[in-house]
Amino acid sequence: MSGASNWRAELFAAEKKIETKDKTIAAAREAADKLRERHRSLAAALAASRSKIKSLVSGRDELVAKLTATRDTGNMRITGLKASLTDAQIRNQELKQYLRMRIGKASTRIEQITDKLENVKTAREILSARNEKLERLLAEMRKTTIGFDSREIYPKEHNTKEAMDTYFASIEDEEPYLTLAGSVKTMLDNNDVVLNDKAVLDIGVGPGIVLNAILEGTSPASVAGNDFSAVAIEQARKRMPDGHFEIHDIYDPQPAQADVVLSTEVLEHLERPADALRNILDAVAPGGLAVLTVPDGRVDTSRYHINFWSPESWRVFITKHGEGFNFLLDEFQTKQDVRSRINFALLRRLS
Repeated sequence: MSGASNWRAELFAAEKKIETKDKTIAAAREAADKLRERHRSLAAALAASRSKIKSLVSGRDELVAKLTATRDTGNMRITGLKASLTDAQIRNQELKQYLRMRIGKASTRIEQITDKLENVKTAREILSARNEKLERLLAEMRKTTIGFDSREIYPKEHNTKEAMDTYFASIEDEEPYLTLAGSVKTMLDNNDVVLNDKAVLDIGVGPGIVLNAILEGTSPASVAGNDFSAVAIEQARKRMPDGHFEIHDIYDPQPAQADVVLSTEVLEHLERPADALRNILDAVAPGGLAVLTVPDGRVDTSRYHINFWSPESWRVFITKHGEGFNFLLDEFQTKQDVRSRINFALLRRLS
């Protein structure tokens, strides 16, 4: 009885141990399951961390690459900017040198201009003094100039047909005309110009006083003259009844040619002397002569005149328009009176 009870007690104790062990095993298994679950969670977290780290590493690499590219680009730009800056510095230095050179030249030019201005100022002072001297001389000359008075005279108005008709209708002193005729006659004689048996034409004949005096003692084949003043032509006809005198505008071509064509003290009265001179020279027959006179512009004080030629400018004027002519004489001046010096031109037309 007691043996069976012990066995049962032992069996019960063994079952209790087994139950305890089973509980322990179950608890261990449960703990193991929890550990496995924790392990799985940790593994998943680790995998996620690894993926995130990998992504971060990839992002880092991309960022490093971008930063490297940016750095390289920046370095290239810096290098370019340095080169541009160097070029700009060189150009700036060149510009400074150029500006210094230009400023130096400008300074030199300013000094030259200043010197020239001083010279101009001096020249003006000299010219002013000369003008004053000339004015005094002209004032003295005007006191003794023949036929000069204090009336207001406007050259262009004075040289119209109407004004010249009035002028020629009131001529009282023929001495200036005769003095001019004497000078022309002397020039013709000194150059062996013979009017005998020649057709003579006087363009701008006026009242005929000069032409009549020049022809005195000669026997021309024919005598003709023209002028735009009807009063002058009427007087010329009275002085030389055997001549042929007509009203004609000097700017119109002449109706006929002549062996000797005179035009004395005419061109200085004209607004278009070059046009008139061409018509005068066209009226000279082949081999014929043109005889021209104007006052010496250096001493001419007439307020009736429009043009004033010095001997030098007279030579230039005649030479310019004298194509087809030989210049036998292009300057002659009467010496007896400085106030009445005359420029001559004697031209022979080529055949």
